[in-house]
Amino acid sequence: MIDFQQLLQFVTVAETGSLSAAAEQLHLSQPALSRSMQRLEAELGLTLFVRRRNRIALGELGLYAAESARELLREAQRYVEDLRDYAERLSTIRICASSPSPLWRLSAQIHERFPNSIIAKEQQETELLLPGLREGRFRLILTHVPVEEKGILCGKYLEERLLLEMPTSHPLAGKSALEEQDLNGLTVLAYRHMGIWRDRLSWLEGLHRIEQEDLDVLEDLALSTGLPLLTSSLFSSPTAGRAGRVSLPIPSREAVLTFYLCARDCDRELYEKFC
Repeated sequence: MIDFQQLLQFVTVAETGSLSAAAEQLHLSQPALSRSMQRLEAELGLTLFVRRRNRIALGELGLYAAESARELLREAQRYVEDLRDYAERLSTIRICASSPSPLWRLSAQIHERFPNSIIAKEQQETELLLPGLREGRFRLILTHVPVEEKGILCGKYLEERLLLEMPTSHPLAGKSALEEQDLNGLTVLAYRHMGIWRDRLSWLEGLHRIEQEDLDVLEDLALSTGLPLLTSSLFSSPTAGRAGRVSLPIPSREAVLTFYLCARDCDRELYEKFC
């Protein structure tokens, strides 16, 4: 049976133009390479080389066979790469969401259930989530828009509510519940990478946000300025759990989002672990 090593040797002979040059490149002895080429001809039942005294060259059939062998080796390499890519996809769980907190929550759950898997997470705009899922770039997505599409699984995953966290000394801290007028003109601190929440906060025109992308800086500002911190029921703020601080829900339907977990039908087993 012909093996790929023989084909590689044959192509090398064709490219170098001689047995001696091919043997040197392949780190073989010339007699060993000559015997290998003879076995190749015998297995094919064809004469590929024109043999003259002290010289061997490819005939017309041999030249055609060499080009076919090159293509076969390229296909074999593509086959190996495809298998490796697929194996990586199976061991890597790529997830994406439009908000950081649900993404972190799902990532932690995946790590707990599949400790040996590689988790690759991304935060993207909502309109990029479903196309990425369809194309197989993501195995799971979290979106606040329910999906009804053939071949796509979709179910309620969790709910996230916006909160204001503040020191107990803040004037609003003593209220049993916030009202929308309490937020008008109010200056708050916020995490810059809030995803979908940044767009949805447009209804709070009177709320002034000081955004930070560094959570350590955000913590320092929250503790030193006494300003309220925009957080959520899922977001573990850097000051969460500290004594002398309270959290109050923002009073609006716009301040609550339901996130849905979606997967392709081929990932049903993975999907059903979390939904």
